Amino acid sequence: MFFIIPVGSEECVRKLPYLTIGLIVINTIIWLITNSLVGGQVKALEEIDKRLFEIESRYLYRIIETDPNLLTRLTPEKLRQMVESGDIIPPESEDFQQWKSLYEDYQLKKNKMVFEGYGFKPSNVDFFRIISSIFIHANFLHLLFNMLFLWMVGCNIEDDWTWKIFLGLYLTSGVVACLFHAAAFPKSNVPLIGASGAIAGVMGAFMIRHFKTKIRFIYFLWIFVTKPFFGTFATYAGIALPFWFAQQILGASWSSGASGVAYWAHIGGFIFGATIGASFKFFGVEKKYIEPMVEESFEKLKLSSKMKMVNKMLDASDTAGAISLLLQIISEEPQNFDAPLNACPYLFRKGKSKQCNGNVQ
Repeated sequence: MFFIIPVGSEECVRKLPYLTIGLIVINTIIWLITNSLVGGQVKALEEIDKRLFEIESRYLYRIIETDPNLLTRLTPEKLRQMVESGDIIPPESEDFQQWKSLYEDYQLKKNKMVFEGYGFKPSNVDFFRIISSIFIHANFLHLLFNMLFLWMVGCNIEDDWTWKIFLGLYLTSGVVACLFHAAAFPKSNVPLIGASGAIAGVMGAFMIRHFKTKIRFIYFLWIFVTKPFFGTFATYAGIALPFWFAQQILGASWSSGASGVAYWAHIGGFIFGATIGASFKFFGVEKKYIEPMVEESFEKLKLSSKMKMVNKMLDASDTAGAISLLLQIISEEPQNFDAPLNACPYLFRKGKSKQCNGNVQ
């Protein structure tokens, strides 16, 4: 087994990323609610599916008699379409009437499932479902990895562009990702769910805005005949994120729409986010319009003159001077939460984590 899990970037933020944390909390709460609902819905469908197959299995010999190889090529959906049309079970039989009643109940319950009701279906483009699909996840691992990637890139983009622009980027990237997926599979009725398309947009913007920022990963390697190996490593966003994007392109070219991974949604979201990031940089949007908004937001926080000086030092890449001043603020202003938030990532890397608690040694 081999896992690589992102744990965050090494670029500090200047204030607590409330929106990023809020999105993670909202997605988690929605998953907790939907997970309990989906469990019961899936169990009910499995019961009906079992009863349907009991009836269908008694007539599968008719398919084999017609074409011995046809059964291996039929999907469950196609098989049931044939049964519904009367091609397998005689329509006048009692079995067919029972099967039809069960199948109607199956379809009714399936349409009421969370994923069916709130997931995005390319065959029926609906704006409400596009937005709702961004906040629904299939299982815990789906949620976990999406939220790890969001934490990795969201904190800095929110810090760079304010929460309003970050939220606009996040939601718009999710819409674009869904439309890319719909363009690739226009007739698909399989619901698309998950925040990965929206997060891919933030990743694209992060790649442009923080090209030289290092992203830290945890790796875990276990070859069963040896002991497990694990640790951390860091690499530049300009290397890690294009590599991830290349994986999505390869995945899209090697798989079909039934792969279970919405590669085209990831590709569309990432391209959109990178385009926004490049446009902001090329046309000077960030310097002319966004930076004044960011400065205004800091003014509203009523930062102390020393914290303002810290921000200027960080902007000027004077990390040593910023840390020295932050330690002074931590000592003098124990109620100041922004100072340790800025200082701790640097101090942890230098093995001086005890200085984060306000007791300067």
